[in-house]
Amino acid sequence: MGNCTFSERGANVKAPMFVISGWYDGDSPGVSETWRMLTEHNVPNRKIWLGPWEHNPNRARDFQGVRFSNDAVVYDYDVKILKWFDRFLKNIPNGIEEEPRATYYLVGENKWKTSDDWTPSEATITNFYLGSKGRANSSLGDGVLLHEPCEPSPNDTFIYNPDEPFHFCGEREPENVRKYEIRNDILVYTSNVLKEDLAIAGELSAEIYAGSTGFDTDWVVNLSDVDEKGNSILLSNYIIRAKYRNGYDAPQLLIPGEVEKYSIFMQNIAHTFPKGHRIRFSITSSSKFVAFPNNNTGGNPYEDSEQLVVTQRVFHDSKYPSHVKLPVLYGKICEKG
Repeated sequence: MGNCTFSERGANVKAPMFVISGWYDGDSPGVSETWRMLTEHNVPNRKIWLGPWEHNPNRARDFQGVRFSNDAVVYDYDVKILKWFDRFLKNIPNGIEEEPRATYYLVGENKWKTSDDWTPSEATITNFYLGSKGRANSSLGDGVLLHEPCEPSPNDTFIYNPDEPFHFCGEREPENVRKYEIRNDILVYTSNVLKEDLAIAGELSAEIYAGSTGFDTDWVVNLSDVDEKGNSILLSNYIIRAKYRNGYDAPQLLIPGEVEKYSIFMQNIAHTFPKGHRIRFSITSSSKFVAFPNNNTGGNPYEDSEQLVVTQRVFHDSKYPSHVKLPVLYGKICEKG
């Protein structure tokens, strides 16, 4: 496997690469990893094209109840691909290397956009901080998203039982997760109602300060768009195993109860939150159809039959400023309702 590991051999990649994917492609994490490698090593003639597509691109104008415009299907798709091959396989001058590096579809606005990079250089990476009065459990709790860390902001707590995991669908799709967000073992942080449209585009990530009474555990983060009726449409999510918080090459078990910082990559997206909607960020410790529930013991998951029910704490104040990073194209949230 080491022969194809980007982290070890990415510097050897020199060939032009055209990365094509969609917001609802299950391979989206791999696409992001590939693009970060190409960017890190400044591979020449790299290009990326991201549409409102599943794994098979350019074949539908709607998906799971979300409707896009007619332009979601690109009629000269094959022509663009052939133009790329003509230039870099046949050395036919056609100017494709002079075109914008990134082409992406902004859902909600339902328009194609271009930029000289991905994440778009026009986007401003903006921190949205978690806050609560200590009871962010479920969508009925008091968790909020703010522009600044909240003070005072006591930590939020939930119980994670490996025998009662979440059952998110596990696919990259605009799933309505409203029915899951009423559980007490999910922490939910929601912005005030947007007074104007807010558009994001690019790579997302989160920095979470958290502690567990287990020797290992998982953290699952989700970003969703909440409409006026309370439907919570999943946009981006990811899962991290605590013992790999310092990298897959440096596993380290937890000291129970100790606060750790987790930098969590999230799947990329280009999405417009309409005026009247709210932004929601949530945290839990399982996603059954993405990864086997963590037993929290730190043992080999293939051999360890023991399970620990653990207490999870998420911290969010000036000392531990847990937040999600969103690449904002335009718009803002209002701090007061």
